[in-house]
Amino acid sequence: MLLLLSSELVLVRTGLVLPMMVCFLRYDRNNFYQDTTLTGNAPICGNRTSRPNALNPVAQQLLNDLSKATPRISGFFAATKSEESGVAVYGVAQCAETITESGCQDCLTIAYKNIEGCLPKNAEGRAVDAACFMRKFKQEESGHYWGCSWRKPKAAERGNILGGTELRGPVSYRFKDLKIATKDFNESNKLGEGGFGDVYKGILKNGNVVAVKKLAMFSSRAKADFETEVRLISNVHHRNLIRLLGCSIKGAELLLAYEYMANGSLERYLYGDKRGMLNWKQRFNIICGTARGLAYLHEQFHVCIIHRDIKSSNILLDDEFQMKIADFGLVRLLPEDQSHVSTKFAGTLGYTAPEYAIHGHLTEKVDVYSFGVVVLEIISGRRSNTMQIEPVTEYLLEQAWKLHETGMPEKLVDETLDPNGYNEQEVKKIIEIALMCTQSPANLRPSVSEVVVMLLSDRSTNTRTPSRPTIISMDKSTQWTHR
Repeated sequence: MLLLLSSELVLVRTGLVLPMMVCFLRYDRNNFYQDTTLTGNAPICGNRTSRPNALNPVAQQLLNDLSKATPRISGFFAATKSEESGVAVYGVAQCAETITESGCQDCLTIAYKNIEGCLPKNAEGRAVDAACFMRKFKQEESGHYWGCSWRKPKAAERGNILGGTELRGPVSYRFKDLKIATKDFNESNKLGEGGFGDVYKGILKNGNVVAVKKLAMFSSRAKADFETEVRLISNVHHRNLIRLLGCSIKGAELLLAYEYMANGSLERYLYGDKRGMLNWKQRFNIICGTARGLAYLHEQFHVCIIHRDIKSSNILLDDEFQMKIADFGLVRLLPEDQSHVSTKFAGTLGYTAPEYAIHGHLTEKVDVYSFGVVVLEIISGRRSNTMQIEPVTEYLLEQAWKLHETGMPEKLVDETLDPNGYNEQEVKKIIEIALMCTQSPANLRPSVSEVVVMLLSDRSTNTRTPSRPTIISMDKSTQWTHR
């Protein structure tokens, strides 16, 4: 038996509150957790008719996008909107989390075909199956739907961007509010700086603390890219990724407001003023969290996102030392052919994969390489792009490979770590995983999801012994030289 309960849901990309039938309740004497479809499934078309042929192609595309994207999103839930000629089409899809990604895809494929039967005559259509739900409906210019009015954010809510964007996407924030919050971008409030702009601590009128990134972009193209990127990043929700809360555009001034991380960047705790404060358990959790965050960006979000600048300064820590990946200003989307040649380098030498730094070849394996380097920094407490002090003068990655090849990888471990606080074999395994991530060519590197499995597995990595890359850091003036 299948029973649906009514609940109120906030559409992720629209900020509109609508009554949605998305709660599943079922009981049976047989185990049905892996069931995806049931015989006799059919659409439920609403009574309200739509304007003849109004937005039929748009509605079909929206439903098609939902059926493909939802199985790839963590939690198997997605909601979206398309609009044309004064008519908006809304859609929502959800799968039970007890089924697999492929099961969710199968269920929603059938739901999509069923709900097509409601087009174009009916303004609303629903499809319900054993483990999934899909709904679409159209909103005419009047702004009302079955007596439920569209609810726009109140003016007073503009300041409360912390809770306000959790389900609603980016808030358009007033420039003067962020200027006041940061005390006119005072140097005393600066949290950090980078090639794309500086970051300041801001305290809003309601007392919430945010991090405001002031982007150094001025062209009209940059502004267009900014707006597109903000819409995308606002829908990235993962416990190991910094959440974009809001934005502001005033002339050439482009601002991003992020959640604030009280303990700042990881680099402070590895080789900065807080060096030696992180124990092994905290370091291991940071490694795993970084891998999970990247796996979400690469494989679980509805499009593949390549960060391109993974480094210790872009890994931030909250007041409980839980990590989150920051700085999506360099994000680019992976095209359908899974790779492309970029004419504009974006990244940090010492962390950047050789195929990208030298040839501009960009795939998700660029992030895998950077992750491997960061793992070596976390273990050693050393910067990757500076030479070690005498008697050994070599870059971190070069030293790690030498120690691995001579069977002494444990000598890479940070001397500030308590020897009784970690297992030597576990450390060796993680160093080996990090070296796997830095192999060349790029196809030898594991995916980040494979890395997560290896990190959490009790097994060794002996079956996948890494091979030294053909390009390695060996020269003081350049980061890569051919061997």
